Amino acid sequence: MSLVQMSLSAALMIVAIIILRALTIERFPKKTFLVLWWIALLRLLIPFSIPSVMSFYSWFDPNLPAVVEQSSAMESTFEPVLDDSSETMENSTQFEMTPIPDTDIEYVEVKPSKSFSEIFFDMLPAIWGVGIGVIAAFFGINYWKGVREFRMSLPVENEFVNEWLSSHQLRRNITIHQYDCIHTPLTYGIFRPVILLPKESLEQSPSTLNFILTHEWVHIRRFDCVTKILLTAALCIHWMNPLVWVMYLLFNRDIELSCDETVLHLLGRNRRSDYALALINMEEQKGGFASFASGFCRNAIEERIRAIMKMKKASLITILAAVVVVVCVSILFATSAKNNPIDTEFPSSESETVSDKILTDDDQMKQEVSVKTSKKTFSPAERFAELEKYGVMFVPSETDSTKGDLYYNGELVKYFADPNPSGNFTFFSETEGSNLTLYITYNEDGTLKKLNTTTEDTLNLYPYPDGPLRISECQDLTEYFESFGRHQLIFQPSPADSNSGNLYMRDGTLVSTFYDYRENPCFVFRSQDTSGNWSISYDGSVFQMSGGGILPNLFSFKDEGIIYDETKQSWTYHDKTIHWVIDGNFAKSINPEGEINIRATYQDGLLQPLEEISIEEAKELAMELLKPDTFASPVKETVKIEDIEGRRLYYAPEGSEVTCSISGTVFYAGWKDGYGYCVQIADPQGIIWTYSHLKETSVKYGQNVSVGDKIGTVGHSGSATDFYLGLDAVSNEEMLDISQLLAE
Repeated sequence: MSLVQMSLSAALMIVAIIILRALTIERFPKKTFLVLWWIALLRLLIPFSIPSVMSFYSWFDPNLPAVVEQSSAMESTFEPVLDDSSETMENSTQFEMTPIPDTDIEYVEVKPSKSFSEIFFDMLPAIWGVGIGVIAAFFGINYWKGVREFRMSLPVENEFVNEWLSSHQLRRNITIHQYDCIHTPLTYGIFRPVILLPKESLEQSPSTLNFILTHEWVHIRRFDCVTKILLTAALCIHWMNPLVWVMYLLFNRDIELSCDETVLHLLGRNRRSDYALALINMEEQKGGFASFASGFCRNAIEERIRAIMKMKKASLITILAAVVVVVCVSILFATSAKNNPIDTEFPSSESETVSDKILTDDDQMKQEVSVKTSKKTFSPAERFAELEKYGVMFVPSETDSTKGDLYYNGELVKYFADPNPSGNFTFFSETEGSNLTLYITYNEDGTLKKLNTTTEDTLNLYPYPDGPLRISECQDLTEYFESFGRHQLIFQPSPADSNSGNLYMRDGTLVSTFYDYRENPCFVFRSQDTSGNWSISYDGSVFQMSGGGILPNLFSFKDEGIIYDETKQSWTYHDKTIHWVIDGNFAKSINPEGEINIRATYQDGLLQPLEEISIEEAKELAMELLKPDTFASPVKETVKIEDIEGRRLYYAPEGSEVTCSISGTVFYAGWKDGYGYCVQIADPQGIIWTYSHLKETSVKYGQNVSVGDKIGTVGHSGSATDFYLGLDAVSNEEMLDISQLLAE
């Protein structure tokens, strides 16, 4: 159970206790609320709970927390939009994906700039940790200072006190001291408890002094100091939960109310008036804040006086009612939801392995094969072991049992697809050179029908018989895109979050946006790497793609020595990390800290050996290739234009209209530290143009904008020192020099 879950579940219980306390504080024994507070305290401190079908949380769908968590994690990636195909189908062409062999290609992931809210939530763990440290230090220092001062107290030499102490012995040795710097009695210490009395207390009558000492003795006997320490620990850990602060105050009050009740039980309820008068006569001034000490006179004196005067012997019915309330509240709020065993177990025969038969087109004799009816993830060895009798042989790799080569009747298989209704399974042989594809078809009842082979490179085979799954039918994005077939779409999840990442075509071309028009509203996925400008849409029957320009495809240079080095986490050429890759068609900053720059040239359409060039030459060529075909000034009437450290500043009156300079898609619109209000637009070349220091923004995330469209107004937000618009250009997290990029 996570800390947030502990805090939220305890918060509901605290609310329930507060309501019960308000309704029954004068009816139930005060120990009732101590028990309830203790259960809530344990809920805050113990990271696990007892599941119960009677739990309050069992009333809801047990999968709801997972759905909420998944939807929040995917919020920045998924975006429902209206079904407006005119915006995404321009220049669209139908295409058919073709199967490709599995390779060890790795993909470079470029994370978009984080919004202020994302940065804030990323910092929450640090803020929470600092809060714990500050609050713990406050209570710890306060306790240490109090104990150090209390050590200056002197033992009490009083005949009545000595006589009282001899008649109230515990296993722990109790000492009674007096201290002139306090005004109310208190108790501190766990193993060697001390009752600390102000000098004025010793001048009270023996009856009043008996009340005081008995009250503090009850605190010691019940280990209230331990309770306060644990309560303070819970407050430190869950300091961001305001209900825990409320619990801290009310728990302390109820400790005193229960102590008053116990004192009157020991000394007689007929002495209620005398005990209440003793409280009134005691001064309410305090000698400092003793966080772990139990004092005779606390806040809410009026509540204590009222409770004392209305105190009476609890009837059997009242006690039973209090017990029922404690049990019910504990079962409802202190336990966790218990999943229906039907959802997690499959004891029926339907989950057992059943014998089904496989048929060939030649109506050969049916042969038995095992098919699991419950969803299962197959390992290669497990899946192919079932097919050995049909001529399928799997030879695992020596280093990885999940990889290797597959043979069918002695012939190497390039690609194997099993659209099993109980769990999709695909496999690519490591050894290249074969064009044989092996796939399985199923009967309508889910039984295996036939092993099929083909050498055609246009096989349009889905891993699922009825076509790709819908996003609502999938647990995550990996399952969703795998249902399209790995030979069509390749999804590379983010290491930090499996519900975000990058999507690629069969040849490794980055897909910036994917639309599934089977959903209403349309389901949209956007890759984290915003450098791509190809979009794919699927309407349930055909794929369409739209976009323009030529994208950098590093996969095409694999044979020339450009590979992704997992150790260096970067693309490399001859073991050197790459900064720029320059082709006659594109320029791409791969790693701003790269060691070398690569240039690709062609002769008669054939790629020539790659050439290493200097950073100066690479940037000069990159600026020529990345230079936009059209660029319009974002501010029409400016006071002056200034280029500073690669940025361009357009000085203009506040509120001047800011328009789009280069057509593209809004990547971000909102507040960023330093930039203030800003709009980021990704152009077809994958460059992110940032319009910063705005007074306000006029566009939203995902909106397509054209040259001249209004995107905001001039302001001086963020780190701006005057009224101006800041314009930046970034390619793969590397800032480009605006003056060079826009040079005539």
